Amino acid sequence: MENEEQNDTKIINYRLTNIESTLAELKTVIVENKLQEKEIRDIKEKLIECLQAFNAHDKRLRQLELQPIQNKADRWQQIVDMVFKTVIAGAIGFVAVKFGLKA
Repeated sequence: MENEEQNDTKIINYRLTNIESTLAELKTVIVENKLQEKEIRDIKEKLIECLQAFNAHDKRLRQLELQPIQNKADRWQQIVDMVFKTVIAGAIGFVAVKFGLKA
């Protein structure tokens, strides 16, 4: 009987030791996971910052690329406006002359 109790005590102690060691390992894993989680969050934030900077630079580059084209388009728009105004003024003058109005 006493031998059985000692045997049971040894088994219980063995199991408790194993449980404690497993618990310690789990605590280590949890701590490492928390640290990795923080690092992943930091990397994610930095990636978001980089993407925002990239998008801002991309927008500026597109504006710079389009600026010469926009300048040419503005010049052509001015030319077209002048030609249109000249044609309208000529047409009005022609109609005025036809109706006998003289300047």
